[in-house]
Amino acid sequence: MPKTLPGALGYRYFRKVTVDIGSIAAGEVEDETVTVKGLRKSAPVHVEFPNLNAGLVPCNEHCSAADTLKFRVYNDTGGAVNPASQEIWVTQF
Repeated sequence: MPKTLPGALGYRYFRKVTVDIGSIAAGEVEDETVTVKGLRKSAPVHVEFPNLNAGLVPCNEHCSAADTLKFRVYNDTGGAVNPASQEIWVTQF
């Protein structure tokens, strides 16, 4: 359930979303696009990955269009990794 919370910078929007990141070869990045209802373009986004595999590094999280979250995951391990489907936490300020 999305929540809008008052904060020092105005309102924050919080949502939990399930993602299934594809297999990532060693030293490569995987670009992901996820629909997140309520996201606004040009407002800062923070994404938490509470269950992401060790050696995978999320980066470049941003709202590319209304309701659209884009991010990359870099594989810093020595082999391919196929992360399990998992919940991420999206906050927009």
